[in-house]
Amino acid sequence: MKRKKNVKKLLVGLMAAAVLVTSLPVQQTSALTVTAAKPIVIVLDPGHGGNDSGATHKWNGKTYREKDVNLAIAKACKKKLETYTGVKVYMTRSSDYFVSLTRRVQYAKEKRADLFVALHNNASTKTSVKGACVYYPNTHYNAKIGAKGKSVAQNIQSRLTALGLKNNGVLIRNSQNKSKYPDKSIADYYSVIRNSKTSGFAGLIVEHAYISNYGDCTKYLGSNDMLTKLGEADAMGIASYYGLIPKTTVQLSSAEVKENGEITL
Repeated sequence: MKRKKNVKKLLVGLMAAAVLVTSLPVQQTSALTVTAAKPIVIVLDPGHGGNDSGATHKWNGKTYREKDVNLAIAKACKKKLETYTGVKVYMTRSSDYFVSLTRRVQYAKEKRADLFVALHNNASTKTSVKGACVYYPNTHYNAKIGAKGKSVAQNIQSRLTALGLKNNGVLIRNSQNKSKYPDKSIADYYSVIRNSKTSGFAGLIVEHAYISNYGDCTKYLGSNDMLTKLGEADAMGIASYYGLIPKTTVQLSSAEVKENGEITL
């Protein structure tokens, strides 16, 4: 009895598909090809570089430089993102050289970015402070960008904390000197987030771990394997927000409708 019901449901579904496809303005014997939408453009920004080392600390005789671990995480993130369909990934730097904060966002604007993600690691004068957080845009000036940024930030943060990092949340930080957006609302504090918003896309800053904390630094930043996992966590968070599909997933590419209403997929 259950089998008959399933067959009936299948026939109803195929009939509905036939009505939908035959109603399209095409020749009945032509193939309907599903065209790919414009790819999502992600610009990854490995923080610091060149003469700007960022946070540094020595643990067990090994010196950790933020600029180096940021770049390793970014490369792993890019590699993972490129396993999905419908996405194009760029990086503001691919090796150890300096790029100004203004130029980083300008590069993203030139690439017509949908999302700008600055990849960093944190530091504190208190070595007990640890954990991950993601900064996203406030709701001023362009509320949609703020809402999008928050959602992507939450997706990334959940992936990072799943690795065992302390959850320091997703955060906004407003200007401390009362700088304003063009509509006179309070601007974001961080220039890459602020400049991304005025350029028309969301900008995030991911703070993965604390170089100044022994546990965070040695566990998460002390091996290529863990740096790769951090980058992949970022990528999976981004992919989750956009609903990206792995390239290995079988997808419908075309359908042909014949005069008798039969559909060939």
